Formats: sequence, C-alpha cells, structure tokens
Amino acid sequence: MLNAPQLQTVVTPRGLDPPDPDVVPGATYHLETVVVPRKPKHLEFIQQAINRVDNNSILLKGWTIILTATLLGLFSDDQTANHIFMLSLPVLGFWVLDGIFESRQRLLQALHDRVRRLPESEIDFTMDLSIERQDPKNRLFASMFFSSLGLFYGPLVVIVFVTAGLLSVSF
Repeated sequence: MLNAPQLQTVVTPRGLDPPDPDVVPGATYHLETVVVPRKPKHLEFIQQAINRVDNNSILLKGWTIILTATLLGLFSDDQTANHIFMLSLPVLGFWVLDGIFESRQRLLQALHDRVRRLPESEIDFTMDLSIERQDPKNRLFASMFFSSLGLFYGPLVVIVFVTAGLLSVSF
C-alpha cells in the first residue's frame, strides 16, 4: 500500500484569502459560506427600481419645463395662437408619460410594503405587480390627477392656453 500524503486543513478567517498553495503544499481549503438574508436583498432590488423610476420622472419634468419655455418663446414671435395650442400636445404627452412613471412607482412602493411584511421563508425575489395593480390608487388616471403631477402639469397647460388666448386677442 502506498503511503498517502498527509493532508493539512487550513481554515482562513472570514474576509482573508486562503494561503498560497505553494506555501502550504497539499493543503485543502474550507471556504466559509456567507448566507445573505433574502428579505433585505429583495427590498434592495425593489428600492433600486423605485429610484430608477423616480430619476426618470425628475428628468422628464426638467425636459418638460425646458421644452415648454423654449417653444413658448419661439412661438410668441409668430403672432399666431395656433402654434401655442399645438404646444399643449407635448405637455399633455409628457403628463401622460410622467403619469405612467408615477403609477409604476406607486406599484413598486406597494410591492416593497408587501415584501416587507412577508416572512423570510416566503421571499422568492418576484417583481410581479399583479396584486398591486388591483388597487385603484395605483392606476394611471389616479396617478395623473390625484398626485403632485396634477399640480405640476395642470398649471403648465393653463399657462399655454392663457398665452395662446392673450396672443389671439392682441393680434
């Protein structure tokens, strides 16, 4: 029977690399497995999605202000109110798009709240929003009119129509 080499077991503390195999020849390494709790990781994924939607909404509001101010300045020289009435179409389009973002943000916040209440054993990392879609406050219409979006886009639409009315009366 051949003489089997004696194996040396080296256990390294957490966070340190195992020793070089050339330094300890024939050593076996037992790497520690770190178990990450599932619930905080799932909540982190959902929060990242909420942050992305929120950033998109903020960018959209900025573009809306820039586009509206620029086009109002350009169209006021044309002395026709028709062009300014046409400016209301992009503002309404941005309002709908921002309403979609707001609705998605509400859905993700409801999912975050539901996952927060789940026990650790039921966490499956799902991002399915079908349960949250059943709540009427998470729908597009509610997000557009019964949130801060109505306070942001409503006055913009009023400004566009008032400017068009003033230009049509004065010329």
